[in-house]
Amino acid sequence: MFPLLFGVVLIKHKFNTLLANVSWNIGNGECINFWNDAWCGKPLTSVMNIPSHLHSHLQATLDSCIQYFNWSVPQEILAFCPTLQDKLKLVTITKTYKEEELIWKLSHDGALSFKDAYLFQASSHNQNIGWAKVIWHAAIPPSKSLLVWRIPLNKLPTDDILAKRGCLLPFICSLCGKNQETLSHLFLECKFSTDIWSWLFHLLNITCNLTSFVDIIQIADRNWSPQCRLVVLSAIIYCFYTIWFCRNQHKFNDKI
Repeated sequence: MFPLLFGVVLIKHKFNTLLANVSWNIGNGECINFWNDAWCGKPLTSVMNIPSHLHSHLQATLDSCIQYFNWSVPQEILAFCPTLQDKLKLVTITKTYKEEELIWKLSHDGALSFKDAYLFQASSHNQNIGWAKVIWHAAIPPSKSLLVWRIPLNKLPTDDILAKRGCLLPFICSLCGKNQETLSHLFLECKFSTDIWSWLFHLLNITCNLTSFVDIIQIADRNWSPQCRLVVLSAIIYCFYTIWFCRNQHKFNDKI
């Protein structure tokens, strides 16, 4: 019934956004709610200002208003909602007995691919993150680049972030055991991490202030040769990965 490619799990808080950008290709009408589904633009409950507490009681399906592939809407409803008559003229009933389909209005074929969903989400947030393009390369495992991508966006489950979500955990760095664990401390301030970065910067013969994740990532975007840039990028990504890996080994496996 649903031709859209749901390659990704639909996030609950995005469901209304999804419904706002789909339309119905009407078939036999058996699966479309006459009142609550947006088969003629906006749902009739919205057009007719029907109180929300009554919506669940309106269970009539669209096939009850279709006879012999033509509209047969009760006159009482048309009288109560005069604009519905004009809306019906714009809705085509398929002249064959088939199930209705939900169509993604922003694609040429009505299907919603993972790429379509990503482009829609990116455009709606007007994303322009320059550093994000630096960290991806075919020679580097995507799982490692994904880890680094999550760090500047505060998407790793460090103790401080988990605490904000209601998880009560020991609020201490697993690597140094002296400070509270935050993303900034773990990757930029902890003695374990600063030793790793100092080692890398010494090899590259550069200086870099450990003030932000983006500054470290953008080291790989300097005027290196393509081969050297890949080596530097790999080293930076694996330094981030090593810090996170060692943190997890100590926290969950009691390995120092």
